[in-house]
Amino acid sequence: MLINNLIQQTLVDKLPISQIIEPISLALELVGVAIIVYGALVSIAFLIQVESRNRKQAGLNQHSIKQQFTSRILTGLEFFIAADVLKTILNPTLQSLTIVGVIVAIRAALAFLLNRELRDEEKLRAASQRSLAAAEGSGIAENESREHGDTRFSAESA
Repeated sequence: MLINNLIQQTLVDKLPISQIIEPISLALELVGVAIIVYGALVSIAFLIQVESRNRKQAGLNQHSIKQQFTSRILTGLEFFIAADVLKTILNPTLQSLTIVGVIVAIRAALAFLLNRELRDEEKLRAASQRSLAAAEGSGIAENESREHGDTRFSAESA
């Protein structure tokens, strides 16, 4: 027990908290940047792939591309918030608290707006698919009535 206390005291004396937290905070920021850049690259690659295959299908997949990219942006922002919270522990001033508060507010606003945009887009896509299905359904009904009309006409003439 005495040895554990001595080891802990010497570690604390040799490693001030700022020397531990600053690299962790920097690492969290770098992870946040990496996640956002990765999300952008994956979204661009997927968009190019979808566009090159079929232009009609590209519009349908645009929602999932946006959803994936938005998710990665929000995840990256979470890492930025964690890094800023750690920095605030080192320097708990009104200015640093204000910065963290503003970043959290911006993140919350972004999350709200992006999620609302995705929901609205989903509703538009669903309405578009319903109208497309209805149009295809009426086209099928017209073809069937033509076929029945043609059949009746040929049966009457025979």
